[in-house]
Amino acid sequence: MQYFGTEINKSTENALISALSSGRFPHTVILEGGNAEQRLTLARHLAAALVCKSEERPCLICNACKKAVSGSHADVSIFSPDSKGTVKNETAKNIVSSVGIIPNEADSSVFIIEEAHTLTVSAQNTLLKILEEPPRYAFFMLLCPIKTALLPTVISRAQVFFLGNADTDTSKLAPALDAAKNVMAALTAATDYEILEAAAVFEKDKELLKAAFPLMHEISVEAMKARGRMETDVRFGDIPQRLASKFTMERLIQTEKRIVTLARSLERNGNYNLIITRICTLLRSDTK
Repeated sequence: MQYFGTEINKSTENALISALSSGRFPHTVILEGGNAEQRLTLARHLAAALVCKSEERPCLICNACKKAVSGSHADVSIFSPDSKGTVKNETAKNIVSSVGIIPNEADSSVFIIEEAHTLTVSAQNTLLKILEEPPRYAFFMLLCPIKTALLPTVISRAQVFFLGNADTDTSKLAPALDAAKNVMAALTAATDYEILEAAAVFEKDKELLKAAFPLMHEISVEAMKARGRMETDVRFGDIPQRLASKFTMERLIQTEKRIVTLARSLERNGNYNLIITRICTLLRSDTK
């Protein structure tokens, strides 16, 4: 039996089981990694555990569990991006208003935000207060491929559970780090040729790019840290410092946002050849 309905790494599974069995499940969690279907399946099963009244939760047999897993439980709300692919402030305000309503069928109310990395900055700021001081019955799950696409203030109010790169062969991890470093280092080069050459490794390897995007994002964040004279992750060598010395903070922020945009496009099965092309054009446009 798949306890949470989908394949996740063992350490995360054990951490979730421990949190549930202790009776002290975090009021706000970030489900990071995997793919969109895995994240939502896991979130629904966790919601089932939170509304289930059986001794072993989720039992997946009672009506509460069945409703939660199917998405029809009155006390489990799921919020998705709008037609433009964004979760706007209006949705955040609706969530905050809904939190004030006492659970109807269960002892808990669960609020699941799909593709939470698409929350606008204003929407995230609207949620901050309720995430910091939630009612005892309210639980929030933010689903995203890359947690660092969220505001640091949001991340600090949540416990992160990493699903792992379930769609990515672990043999890709070392090559992905090398590829990500090469692409980001190429941004500091004098001509376009270097970034075109670095990105060529992805042309026939979608899984490699899927594994590399989170690392490229991390490097961009590390570059911003380097710009602020903070210590950076040793995995990335001197690349963050090189980026920080060449570009302004504004340009580094633009680069970080564009990496997130490209990662989202890949997550939604966008045109792969176009994504490869945009790696070269969008990232390079920051350097001119």
